[in-house]
Amino acid sequence: MFEHERKLFGLMLRYTRKLTSDLTDEQFSQLPVPTMNPPVWIMGHLATVNDFGLQIAGREFQCPKAWHADFGPNSQPLQYQSGVAPTKAELMTAFERGHADLDAVVSSVPADVLAERQPLDFLRPHVETLGELLSHLMTTHIAIHLGQLSAWRRTMGLPAV
Repeated sequence: MFEHERKLFGLMLRYTRKLTSDLTDEQFSQLPVPTMNPPVWIMGHLATVNDFGLQIAGREFQCPKAWHADFGPNSQPLQYQSGVAPTKAELMTAFERGHADLDAVVSSVPADVLAERQPLDFLRPHVETLGELLSHLMTTHIAIHLGQLSAWRRTMGLPAV
């Protein structure tokens, strides 16, 4: 189970590395357009979303609790509960660790858990079960945000990858 999603999730990891490898900590927090999500928000969001996938799999959150507010739904880029942004290294380590852990456990989630109704009202017209939510998190959701990161790079005058 989740064979295709895991393959695509790996592709998204490799693309994430290409999009972020040449960025500095300073660039991670640059906002070239006021309404654009900067890399710090995108990677914080993706790291915490991996936590939600792990929670579905019965695991504990790995990211700091404040990150879930700083990078969660309805959060504002560049506003932090602690007043300080995580570094690029902290975000990338958390993202990669969560990615690896989710990839390792997703196939072992019991079928009865996967069939449960997912809790996010705004997604329910499209994604009804926890299994569908995991598929979304590992494929379309991450792809949406990596598209934002790619657009951010181009807006900053950086080369496409």
